[in-house]
Parts: sequence; C-alpha cells; structure tokens
Amino acid sequence: MSRARELLSRVREIKAEEPVSRAEELLRKLGRVGGVGRLPGSGPDPLNAWRELVEARTGRASITTLQTESERTIKALQAFSPNLRFYDVIIVNTSGGKDSIAMSKEISKLAKKQGVYNRLLMVHADLGEAEWTGTKQLAQQHAHTLDLPFQAVAHPVALGARVQAYGKMPSKGNRYCTGEFKTAQINKLMTRLLENLTGTKGGVLTKVGLRPVRFLNVLGIRADESDDRANKPPFHRAKSNSRRVKDDWYPIHEWSHGRVMRSVNQGPLRPPESYACGLSRHSCKFCIMASQPDLLTAALLDPAGTEQWAARQERMMDPRLNPWDEDVVRFQGKPITVLKRKRPGAKRPHRVKYEHAGKIKEVTIDQWKALVQGAQVVSLGPSARDRVFPVLGMAAVKRMADELRAQGVDPRKDPAAARIRIEERLVQQRIDKAWARIEEAKKAKTKDERTKALRSARAYLAKAMHQEALTQKQEKRAREGVAQIALLRQRNKR
Repeated sequence: MSRARELLSRVREIKAEEPVSRAEELLRKLGRVGGVGRLPGSGPDPLNAWRELVEARTGRASITTLQTESERTIKALQAFSPNLRFYDVIIVNTSGGKDSIAMSKEISKLAKKQGVYNRLLMVHADLGEAEWTGTKQLAQQHAHTLDLPFQAVAHPVALGARVQAYGKMPSKGNRYCTGEFKTAQINKLMTRLLENLTGTKGGVLTKVGLRPVRFLNVLGIRADESDDRANKPPFHRAKSNSRRVKDDWYPIHEWSHGRVMRSVNQGPLRPPESYACGLSRHSCKFCIMASQPDLLTAALLDPAGTEQWAARQERMMDPRLNPWDEDVVRFQGKPITVLKRKRPGAKRPHRVKYEHAGKIKEVTIDQWKALVQGAQVVSLGPSARDRVFPVLGMAAVKRMADELRAQGVDPRKDPAAARIRIEERLVQQRIDKAWARIEEAKKAKTKDERTKALRSARAYLAKAMHQEALTQKQEKRAREGVAQIALLRQRNKR
C-alpha cells in the first residue's frame, strides 16, 4: 500500500505546464486515484486472436501486407475488432477531419459496449501554421462533445522551418512530416503518460508485480484513400518491450467514403469548414499528398501561405543556399560540383563535400553559402524533383491562383463554381505543357530528344482529354496537339 501512496503522490505533483497536464484527470477517469495503484487492463491479448484469424485465413503466422490476399480474406481481416479491455489507455488520434470524426464515433460506441469508455484519450497533433486555422479548437470541441479528455501535442519547430532546414519537401517515400510531427510526438506523449501514470521508468504496479503499460493507438485510416493504405493490415503490434505494449488499429479501414459521410452527417461532431469550401480532405493546407484541385483551392483560400511556400521552394531550388548531390555552380570561371551532402544528425550541421579545380573539400552549409556567394547556377542534380511539391510546384500554384482570383473565383462564396473553374484551369495547364513539349520536339537536335519530348506531350494531352472539365475550345486545341504529335512522329521515323 505504501507503494500505491508513493505512486499517487507523484501523479499529483505533475505541473500544469507539462505536456501531459491532464494525466490526473485521466487517472480519475481510469478510477485509479485513491485506488491500489493498478491500471485496469485485463483479459486475453488481442494479438493472439489476430494471429489465429490470420493463420485461419492465410495459412501464415503473420502478415505485413494485404496486397496479395483475396477480397474475401481482406474483408475478414478488416472486420477484426480487438478486445479493448486488454488496454490501459486507448489513444484516439484526431485531425478534426471526416475520417477522424467517423473513427471517433465508432471507437466511442465500441468502448461503451465493452465498458472501457473511461480509458479513451483523444489526441491531436497540432501542426501550427501548416494546418487550417481553428483545427486544434475543433478537435478539442469534438473531445468535449464525446466527453473525452483531450491532449494536443506539437513539434518544437514549425513545419515550414523544418522543411527549409531539411532542404527537401516531404514525399510519398519520405513523409518525415508525418513521422516527426505526428507519430513521434504521440509516442512521446505515451512515454510521458507511462512515466506519470506509473511513477516509474517502466512497468505498472499490479497485484502480481510489474508489467508493461498497454496502449491501443486508434487511427482513422481507410483502404479507399490510397493503395498504400489499402495494403496495410488493419491491426498490428507496433511496439512491445518491458515498458509498454503498443498496438495500432484502424477501425474504419473497410469503410467507403459514402459510409464515412453518412456518419459525419448524422452528427453530433461538427465537420471542419474546409469541406464547405470544396476541399476533399482536411489535413495540412498544402499537403504533399493533396490532389491538384485541392492544392489550388487551398492557394485561393490562403494567398499568404501560398506566397510563403513558393518562397521556400525557390530557396530550396537554389544550390547556393541549398546544395545537394550533383548540383553544379560556376565560381571564378570554374565549376564547383557538389559530391555529397552529409546529414550527420539533428544536433550537428549538414556538411557539403565538393570538388573545385581538381581539389575535394568538405565544409558546413554556412561555410558553403559564404564560399559560393555570387556564383552562377549551372545545373541541379537528380534531387531537384524532391525539392518541390510532388503534385504541382508552388510557383505554378501561386501563378494559377492569382489568375483565378483576378477572375473573381472564390471557393468561400461558391465552392461548386470555383471547383469547375479550377479544374478547367488545370486542364489548360496540361494542354499548355503539351504544346511546350511539341515546340521542344520541333527544335530537338537528336532523334532521342524528339522522341522524349513527344512522349511527354502525348501523356499531358491524354490526361487533359480524359477530364470532365474539358471545354470545347480546350478539346479542339488538344486534338490539334494530337495531330501535331502524329505528324512529328512520322517525320521522326524517316
């Protein structure tokens, strides 16, 4: 009993300014204050039930992807629901968007049914200026409506500053924005909860001794969103050691967009205003995974943010400020080639290894900037494509948004009409790019260069002609382009 008193004493000493300022409230909801110093997690481990299901359906002990499985097997695995009583704390991740709303309602219903509603903790990863204004407050309102404790977590550095320091945009293959600004911050919260809830650096005081704290991390990930998410198993053990057990679960993995929207429209959680402006998803304003129409809509809604990201991109495309492998600048009449940009760690500066006048040297980024001040940019290396937004460069986004704004397009006033104009403008951009490639093909000096330009032009026109927003004038111009490509290809064969 003295150990329990010591445990509770430590919890009451938590300062309000610490990240887990509501730990004591969570303890009260868990029924631990004044108790015997044990968390309520009990019952069979859901991992065993999951493994039995996987083995019965696939014949294997474990599974890491759904890509090769039959539709019937996938549906059976998606229907899996873990024993919530096993967990001490259930983290409900929320962005405030439609999937988070549907998932929050679903997990709340299941938790009430299993008698563990007091173990839920709603958490929002606050992205600051990168997310839409009022998102954190909306997430907090959702928690209040569901009568759940709420905790926001945030990276100490702004996302824009982090991208600028890294020197490359996040990409599909390197989503460090999600890893550092969401996943890592929520993991830190779990660590603080673990230490504050137990009063130790590991284990939980129970009647039989110490055991790890059990966390269930619940996310609103759906298979319909992308192939990568469709291939993710809806349940897996993300971490297991002597201090904690962490399982990830996607309770709405199988849900369609229509089912999600029906859940949202039924209330009582208010959806974000971004949907009313024509956006299809609620995430970062300029998310690297956003569609081109969403990116252009966001630019119309936030011109200042567009200007800021366009300026960041411009700086990242300048090897004098942001050098990467195989970038070349000319200084004092001789080329300087970047051989390697070394990233030794967050606490030590990036270093640049370069070749100049037959000599190889290595300097810090700041020394490099001082060295090549006033140098002429010759060419960018292969990493140039990683320094811009994957779907559309922000300079192009800003230019098109300025054009549409000058024409009176406003997603806030008439989102449907704005969406049509946005899609028409994107179709026109593809046609313009196709004709630019056709002109390159006409001026090409070699057969390979001509073939490459024509192939690119053909791809742009194919995308443009399959869009519903294609106008009669655009269709005529696109068909003229197709005819030009056919003529140039015939000449290229001679």
